Parts: sequence; C-alpha cells; structure tokens
Amino acid sequence: MDKIINILNIITSLNTIKNQDPYANLEKEALDMYIEDIKKSNLSEESKLISVLTAKQYIKKLKNQVDIADKALELAKPGTDFSENSKVNGDWLNRFMDSAGYVSDEDVQLIWGKILAREFEEPGTTPLYMIRVLSELTTSYAKAFNTLCSMSFGFVELDVDDNIKSSNREVIVTYVNNEEYFKQLGLSFNVLNELETLGLIKFDSTAEYKSSIKNTDDLLLYINGQTYEVLSDDNKNIYVGNVILTSAGKYLNSIIESPFIGSYYPIVEEYLSKNGIHFKESFKYKIIDENNIVQVIKL
Repeated sequence: MDKIINILNIITSLNTIKNQDPYANLEKEALDMYIEDIKKSNLSEESKLISVLTAKQYIKKLKNQVDIADKALELAKPGTDFSENSKVNGDWLNRFMDSAGYVSDEDVQLIWGKILAREFEEPGTTPLYMIRVLSELTTSYAKAFNTLCSMSFGFVELDVDDNIKSSNREVIVTYVNNEEYFKQLGLSFNVLNELETLGLIKFDSTAEYKSSIKNTDDLLLYINGQTYEVLSDDNKNIYVGNVILTSAGKYLNSIIESPFIGSYYPIVEEYLSKNGIHFKESFKYKIIDENNIVQVIKL
C-alpha cells in the first residue's frame, strides 16, 4: 500500500462514505489478502511478522486519520470548503494528518477534528506549534487542561457609550492554599507542571500572575452566563492566581468547551475579594459570549 500524500482526497471522499462502514471491509478483505500474500512469500518468519504488524499499524493509522477528518466535516461551519481549492497549506495538512494517524482516543480525536475544521474555515490561522503540542497531548492531560479552562472568567470594559472597549477571558487558578481541592479535580502539582512542559500554561506556585486588565469603573465580569459589575475604589491590577495560558493554551482554549465548575466559584470570589476586587450582580447589562463572539446587551 502506498503512503497517502494528499489527505484532501480522503477528506472530500468522506461526504459519500461517512454513513458507511468501509474500514471493517478494508481490514477484513484488503488486509487479510495482504497478510495471506505475506504468508505465501519466501520471507523469513521474522520478516513476515514485521510485515504483518506494519500493515496492521498502517490500517489503524489510516482509520484514525479518517475518523478525525470525519469529525472535522461534522464540526465545520456550513459551506466550509474542503476541496483542493481551499487555501489550506498542503505541507501543514500533511504534517497534521500524519500526526493525527497516531491518535485513537475519541475525546482527543474530537480536539484534533475541531482544530482541523477551524483551519479549513480560516486557513493559516492555526499556529504551527499546535501540531507538536497536540501530538504530546494524552487523554489524561487533555482532560486536565479542559478542567483548568473551566476556571475561565470573562472581563469586558465599556467605553462612555456602553460599547465594548476591550474583552478578555482569564483563567483564575488559585492553586496555593487549595492544593487538596485541585488534586481532587485532577490538577495536582505534577499535572500542572506537565501542562507547563507541554507548553499550554505557565505555572508558578510561589508567585501570582497579574492580568493586563485594569479594575476600572466600567469593568464587567461574566461567569457561567451571569453578568456582574466590578466595584472599584482605585485602578488595581487584577491578580489571576498561579497559572496563565500560553499562546498555545489560549488557542486550544478557544477550541474546546469546558463546563463551569460550580464549587469553584466561592473560591475565586474569596480570592478576588482578598485582592481588592469586589463585584455584584448586574441588572443593567447582560453579556452573551457565543462562539467566542462577545455581546453586551443593555437591560
């Protein structure tokens, strides 16, 4: 079997075969025929064994590639161009799909599928280093990062006309003094260090990071669909705890969906309060954040 060079042919063909199950037949017929030919060959027993294992690994890799491409098709916006006329860089695509062949976990495949869909929607927007990061992202680390991103809080600064002046999402990770709680969530000291090694976060248990956001009179905070007005005595920096996302982490965070952890809210409220940041429920504004598009509705 020749190595597939242009994975676009696989992706475009999925539209016609995605409701079928061709891979079972491929393994049952093509692979069995290939193995039978190997058995009848004059190769040594050791060479026969290696050839059979190589063939099985190739079929598995091909199936993983198509599973991820299938997910990309399902997740992409309607009308996304998956043809050879798309502006997706061929070298990037080959590197991406070659690495994708080694990903068999369905949850991690979903992440790969979302990133592939995003790249076809907006060609050239996926950082090159994401392939390396994804290649090292195990199921357990993907779950841990997803949990970490559930500790994400949105900030919106308004101008004098109540239009959005700036908006940002920050993970607020108060690891220090809450080590046992984080360990129960699967975010132990070692796991956080591993996520830093992967290049998704920066972690410092001896210091606190500051956000670029300033606490102003026109600052709103939104958590899990609820909007709050931030109370300010002066322009304080907002501390965000012991973790900040790297550029790779921010990109991945924009791809995945992380459910809010209700038990974490009181911890963050207490942490912000200790750092001089207080807030109350807003009856004047409502913030809607869907598909990374932030809107402020004046009530």
